[in-house]
Amino acid sequence: MNLGLFAQINDSTHSFELDSNGIRIYHSADKMPEMSISQAEFMSILSSKLNWPEVDTNCWFDKVCFGIIVYADGSIKTNSLRIVGSICNDDERIDKLKKQLRTNLDEIFSDLPKWVSGEINNKKVAVMLTIPIHVNLEL
Repeated sequence: MNLGLFAQINDSTHSFELDSNGIRIYHSADKMPEMSISQAEFMSILSSKLNWPEVDTNCWFDKVCFGIIVYADGSIKTNSLRIVGSICNDDERIDKLKKQLRTNLDEIFSDLPKWVSGEINNKKVAVMLTIPIHVNLEL
């Protein structure tokens, strides 16, 4: 009986998911992806293009965790958005805030230059990253 199980060396140390096209998206890599621009340039782009939703002191949050996938060719695909530290009991309002932020962050990341891809065993791979954006509400 042949079960047809195959594994690449070191795959067991790097967990992954398959995307809709069957591409392995790793959660970590030997060499993690990096921006091809400086962090200062990235922060400048983010601060100039990020449009926060209208402030509502009764429904806000402390941090946004924005997930991206950096593919082997350096292209970026936005993946998820999670709100952390919400002080809101209005799920509809939070969903609206998430949708507005997701749309805006999708636009910002689609305009960024390609990244330097991650690597496992010196082979370029797709890696999922989470970028935390801390929110400082000033009234």
